Amino acid sequence: MEGPTPSGDLIPINVVEGGSGVPGEVMEGFARPEHPDKSPMTAVVLLNYVEFLMGHVGRNNLVDALDYYVDIGWIGEQVRDEVLAYARGID
Repeated sequence: MEGPTPSGDLIPINVVEGGSGVPGEVMEGFARPEHPDKSPMTAVVLLNYVEFLMGHVGRNNLVDALDYYVDIGWIGEQVRDEVLAYARGID
């Protein structure tokens, strides 16, 4: 199993060489979070993700951004719903 490279970059799971290069294309073999687990580490990651997104798209556009990520296959609907639940708890 591969880990971080010496430079600290993470290596994607099951990297697929090539691809059509179409923006937004979901290539087979890449990890796509369908549903979050309930671990403390996941909670920390989701909170950081919510803060990052709200800082870049704003609270009013968060739902649209997450819906777009679901539409293009970056995240599953359960992940979107969990992120929105965390966002409701942030002032």
